[in-house]
Amino acid sequence: MVSHRRRDYINGSKSTKSNLCFYKHNIFPLAIINNNLAVAIADPLNAVAMEELKFHTGKYIEPVIANDFDID
Repeated sequence: MVSHRRRDYINGSKSTKSNLCFYKHNIFPLAIINNNLAVAIADPLNAVAMEELKFHTGKYIEPVIANDFDID
C-alpha cells in the first residue's frame, strides 16, 4: 500500500492545481529529487495525466507503477 493519505503540498508550498490533478488522475506523489517528481500511478501511459502534472508542478514526472487500490 502506498499510503492511506495523499500529501497536500509539492515542493514545500501548497499547489491547488497539482492537488486536483493528483485526485483527478489517482496519482500519489512519492518524492522530489532535483527537478524530478516520482509519482505512483496505475496507468503510466496516460499522457494527459503526465503532461497535466508536469505543467502544474514544473517538474519532470517519473511514473512508478502501482495499482489503483494501493494508491487510494
